Amino acid sequence: LGAVVAASVGYVYGAQVTPELGAERVICWMCVLALPLTLPAALWLWPDTAAQPVRTASWLAFVYVGTVSMWAGFFAWFRGLDWGGALRVSQVQLLQPFLSMLFAVPLLGERLDALSLGFALAVVATVFVGRRLSRPAAQEPAA
Repeated sequence: LGAVVAASVGYVYGAQVTPELGAERVICWMCVLALPLTLPAALWLWPDTAAQPVRTASWLAFVYVGTVSMWAGFFAWFRGLDWGGALRVSQVQLLQPFLSMLFAVPLLGERLDALSLGFALAVVATVFVGRRLSRPAAQEPAA
């Protein structure tokens, strides 16, 4: 629950400051501000490497996930929030788990069952209806 709240706060604050700072600065500052929490946690949970040394392939995978999937991916995410508006763009993220499931079929040989497809269609319909019913905020008259 704490991770969900922290992510929500980060997304909201990031979307608010991106127009002013830019997507690149926002994600870099988020990484810096998270360091006082993540560094002690990483050191505390650090595996005993005497028992099992960490393989080079594992380190390379870790670097890839940290730099490409997280750091560079958030450039695009916050830029999209800035360009399209947080309310409109954030609804697209609801589709991400289902797109991941869909891509896992040809890439990883996964199978989709009827229940998963049914929920995916329900979420797609909800996002579609939500986008159709959303209206721009009313402008206040100039004084």
